[in-house]
Order: sequence, then C-alpha cells, then structure tokens
Amino acid sequence: MNWNSALEKRIGSLKHFAELGNRQILAGYYDGPVTAIDGWLRDGRRIQGIEGVMYTTWRGEYGDLERFAAELKKP
Repeated sequence: MNWNSALEKRIGSLKHFAELGNRQILAGYYDGPVTAIDGWLRDGRRIQGIEGVMYTTWRGEYGDLERFAAELKKP
C-alpha cells in the first residue's frame, strides 16, 4: 500500500517503491473529496507496478464509495 498521496511526496514515493521492484496499491480517499484521487491516478499511470486502488476511510464513511469508484473509471 502506498499512502503518500500528497503532491510533494507521491511521485518520489511511487518511483522509490517501483525501483525496488514492489507492486503497489494506491490508498486514497481519507474521508475527503473523491476527486483527490485524480492526480494520484494520473501520476501512477506513469509508474510500472501499480496494481490497484483502495478506498481508505478512517471514520467508516462509505457513502462516497460509489462516487470514488466512478472517479477510477474516468479516462
């Protein structure tokens, strides 16, 4: 799982683990705007070994799950 979605850390983190040969799952959402995953998905597409995305909630908030999934389907 890669939790480093912050803009200033995500590309370096994705590259670091990819260079070590690790496959990665992006852990996104964190009870915030569902669109926050868009930039991370865009950057992740440039890195080999990204296997998937996980909906992550700290508050047990699943009301945005379908909207989050819809973000993943955007081109």
